[in-house]
Amino acid sequence: MGRASIEGWLSLDQTKNLLQMAGQDFDALKAQAATRDFKPVPLGVTASMTIRNKLRTIQSQNVIGKVPGSDPLLKDEYIVYTAHWDHFGKGPEGIFHGAEDDALGCAALVEVARAFTQLTAPPRRSILFLAVTAEEQGLLGSQYYATMPIYPLAKTVANINMDSWNVHGRTKDLTLIGFGASDLDDYARDAAGEQGRIVHADAEPEKGFYYRSDHFNFAKKAYRRSIRMPASTTSASRPTTP
Repeated sequence: MGRASIEGWLSLDQTKNLLQMAGQDFDALKAQAATRDFKPVPLGVTASMTIRNKLRTIQSQNVIGKVPGSDPLLKDEYIVYTAHWDHFGKGPEGIFHGAEDDALGCAALVEVARAFTQLTAPPRRSILFLAVTAEEQGLLGSQYYATMPIYPLAKTVANINMDSWNVHGRTKDLTLIGFGASDLDDYARDAAGEQGRIVHADAEPEKGFYYRSDHFNFAKKAYRRSIRMPASTTSASRPTTP
């Protein structure tokens, strides 16, 4: 695809040092980049680097819970809520706790499950609560479930994935990752409307969020099995105008 063999990020301080080595000024380039006339500036700097990998095998588990459906005609259909319970572990800076990504999603998963068990009338369809592992390593836990499902994917009518949940408090809008690819759009719009909120699409589609979390493994199977497409949701922090 013409991409570099090695990709990464630079801290602000190291970026300024790099630009200074190339005879450029960070602040000046930043100001130019805010104009329509800005064009990329070759730095004329080369880098030499070596990457060493060490592989190890780790066993990990998905965790699943179920609230049985009550409708004799629909109880063998499944709605799946997902959140990933893993994060990056430890690094030179210490422990990466993953509070937002995705302990919040896991907390939401548990609370949604708790709410379903406290309903006066149980849901008509069966509800699955799936905490998947190894999302950060390539969506491996959800890939395993989508390949080796406990309950038939042909009977799985929806997947609602919760990743990097809202940390901003009440919002006026709801961002729906995968907006336009699912019948769930209509349900989300109706539910948000009851709260006086609006639903809109991902404002940063170029970042590929739809392809970077666990709902995507369900989506790939959905294309093949003609089931409803899954969605991932986040609550946006900024007020929006319809």
